[in-house]
Amino acid sequence: MESIRILEVMGEGIAHGGEEAFINNLITHIDMEGLTIDWLTPYKCYNTVFERNLNNIGGKVYELGLSYSPGKNRWHLTKPLNQFFAEHQYDVVHIHSGSTSAMTIIAGAAYRHGVKKIIVHSHTGGNNSFKSKAVKAAYSPYMHMYPTDYMACSASAAEAKFPKSVNETKTKIINNGIELARYCYNPDTRKKIRTEMNIPYDSYVVGHVGRFSPEKNHKFILQSFARVLKRNANCYLLLVGDGELQEEIRQMAADLSVEDKVRFAGYVSNVPEYYSAMNVFILPSFFEGFAIAAVEAQATGIPCVLSDRISNETVINKNVIMLPIEEESSDKWAEVICEHLEDEPIIDQSLLLKRGFDINETVRQIREVYLRK
Repeated sequence: MESIRILEVMGEGIAHGGEEAFINNLITHIDMEGLTIDWLTPYKCYNTVFERNLNNIGGKVYELGLSYSPGKNRWHLTKPLNQFFAEHQYDVVHIHSGSTSAMTIIAGAAYRHGVKKIIVHSHTGGNNSFKSKAVKAAYSPYMHMYPTDYMACSASAAEAKFPKSVNETKTKIINNGIELARYCYNPDTRKKIRTEMNIPYDSYVVGHVGRFSPEKNHKFILQSFARVLKRNANCYLLLVGDGELQEEIRQMAADLSVEDKVRFAGYVSNVPEYYSAMNVFILPSFFEGFAIAAVEAQATGIPCVLSDRISNETVINKNVIMLPIEEESSDKWAEVICEHLEDEPIIDQSLLLKRGFDINETVRQIREVYLRK
């Protein structure tokens, strides 16, 4: 039997963010029988690990090499995408992006070149701005026309990108499943990571995992942590991830005179181990499609303090607290963080399994869509 040819398409570059991590999880866990999978970015691939993982299953990463300007119009993608689809034939095109315009333009190119199944997959919530609403309205007719299938990581991510009528009848919510066995609290791992990061083992660690980008609200993290230190000087802040704002946040840590208590891990390939190093995980994001890092932290069992702008769908374990993120709220965050520094991790993943956050369930559902006529 001839394989079904699938193309995973990013609306952004392939780096170390959540969308590309989702695609990497997909390609490394899905049953590949009867499938071949390639990966396309209109921009560049910076993640050689993910590229190698795809190569190992016989797939190829394609880069169009365009320049990337976040928040700008994406119409310049049209001609290169048309040329790509004229030269490469696929049965399924699965588009992943936080950009409504990018999703629609990529879907349009696939549609014009006869792709039978076109899936648009929203991974990001909206910021409820006038611009976001205007973009969604402008592309709504094409969002009805081009895709055959709609997926989203949460109801809020679907609402942010897809027309209401689509969400009422066609959108399938696909949990961002994770490899649960990798996210188990381990005291030996806690000691190992703290040693590597030059953090005393008997101290308390407030942690965050996320790209250094505006929506993750790192400035608020530092403001809250500065207030944590006034309550408990035996604390450290562990920031895992990279991104365009990292140097600005480093400078802010120095300006607040907390730089000796802040550890920047950068991009790491063993993220699950870093959760074990934390006493409390914090995520004061302005918006999220679905906060996968919060699920990972809950799988590890550590207390989580999250922004109240994140969907309630994120809350699975009982040790999750949601708080407002107005600037004056940082003292409340510090108070709550300090109240939970000595909490014992919850060594029980049964609620995550019950809610379908195992990666094997996620890829089973996606494979069904790929195979469906």
